[in-house]
Parts: sequence; structure tokens; C-alpha cells
Amino acid sequence: MLGVQGIIIPTHLTLGGISGIAILLHYLFNTPVGLVNLLLNIPLYIWGYFTINREFIFKTLYAVTLFSILVDLLQGIDLIKTPDPFLGAVFGGVVVGIGGGICYSQGGSAGGADIICKALNRKYGIGLGQVGMLINVVVMAMVAYFVGPKVAMYTLVSFFVSSKVIDAIQTGLPTKIIFIISERGETITQAIVGEIGRGVTVLKGEGAYTHQAKEVLMCAVHWADIYRLKRLVSEIDPEAFIIIGEASEILGKGFKPAIQK
Repeated sequence: MLGVQGIIIPTHLTLGGISGIAILLHYLFNTPVGLVNLLLNIPLYIWGYFTINREFIFKTLYAVTLFSILVDLLQGIDLIKTPDPFLGAVFGGVVVGIGGGICYSQGGSAGGADIICKALNRKYGIGLGQVGMLINVVVMAMVAYFVGPKVAMYTLVSFFVSSKVIDAIQTGLPTKIIFIISERGETITQAIVGEIGRGVTVLKGEGAYTHQAKEVLMCAVHWADIYRLKRLVSEIDPEAFIIIGEASEILGKGFKPAIQK
């Protein structure tokens, strides 16, 4: 909320997703950003409640409600005074990215586009990145048409900066490859498939010291799901061995197709 009211709006920039639409409406009709953002998210909460993990929806509801209230309460604040829209885009992206990174690291989201992405991914297997990009392209087209192409271009700069900050807070790239070694592999597999909606591959392994046969679980997840996965595994088996690695690119169902048609 500090980044939005303190930098983004004074510099006359916007955000992506539902928040970006709320800011755009503020520029056009002087409507309150927070209230409009909250109202636009309500139908998405209802949709997400029946299609996505309910804990995710409740955390998102809390984060978006708090954001919406504070954005309107902080109206008029000028956090960083700069007449340069490029600097505004950079600093705004940093501050917004910090807030988003903290939210995602606790298993929540910024609402709006995140709910749409997860719901479509869960129901149709469409990649989260593809849906998110499409939503932001539509928002940027609206910004370019109603406010101007210059604002849209500087907003893209802000997108880029905020995404990098979120990645840094999440300590990795948007996609992670996870290896889990546990005596309770079957239970963990069912929890990951049921609660997070990700597939799991069971690899056959052997302990080098004991020569005991072991099962190694491997799954690929988006960074927004890392917190929930770690918590699920630790609740089922506190002694489980978890390896989290970076994946520069993952192709397949739920991510990107191997060949773009």
C-alpha cells in the first residue's frame, strides 16, 4: 500500500491485474482505489473458494482486505518525491515487490489475477504464467488506450522490478524442483496432489551407507506454493529430507507446453 499510494499513483503509473484496473478507474473517475479493488475481488473469492485450496483463499482475502483499507487510508501520502516516471517505476516496483514477496512467502497472494490463474490451472491445466501474462497484457492495453502508451511502458518497468524483488524474497526463480526423501512417501504424495494440486513422481533410490531401498519424491511447483508444500511435508514427517532446487524452465501440463503452437 505504501508503494501504491506513496510512489505508483503520485507518478501516475499503475499495477497489473485487478489492482491495476482499480487504479485505472481511479485515474478516469476518481474512485477510491482500495474500495474498488475490494469489490472487484469479491466474485473471484467466491469462485476461488470452490475451486482452490480454501486456506489460500482466506489468506488472500485477509491480505487484499488489509491492502484495500490501508490504500484508501494512506491516500495523499508521498513516500518518494520524484518527477521522473522511470525512477518512480523502479522505486515503486521495489516497494510493491517487497510487499508481494512477504505475502507470497506466507502462503497468500495479492488476489485478483492470482485467483484466476490458480482456478484455471486447477480446472483446465493451463499454465499459471500464461494466464497471468494474458491478464496483464489486457490491463496494459487498457492503460495504453485510456492513459497513454508512455504510462504503460513505465508500468512494464515497474512489473519487471517488482517480479525480481519477489523472486529475491522467495530465494529463487518462479519455478522450483523439489525432492523429498521420507518414510511416509505415500501420505506426502497424497497431500501434495490433494492440497497443492501438483503431480508427484516417485523415483527409486538407495542409501549409499545402508544400501537400503528408498523412495524419492520429485515434484515441480511455482514459488507461491513453496511455503504450503514445506509445511505439509513437515506436518506429516518432521524428519523428512527436502531438497529445493531452481528450475530455469519447466515444460508440461500445468506449466508451459514443450512446443508453442
